[in-house]
Amino acid sequence: MLKIIMISILAIGVSLIGAILTKVLLFPVIVTIFFSSIISFKYRQKFEQLERGQEHV
Repeated sequence: MLKIIMISILAIGVSLIGAILTKVLLFPVIVTIFFSSIISFKYRQKFEQLERGQEHV
């Protein structure tokens, strides 16, 4: 999970730099929404495993 969060922070930073250079301000918004949906999906999977009583790693 930490790996996904670190990749998303890096990607959002790169998209911010790209937005400054290209003046396309919508790009960081799209990248942020994309990675937030991935992170929420992973958290939902872990929570469902906890509800079923399975071990989480």
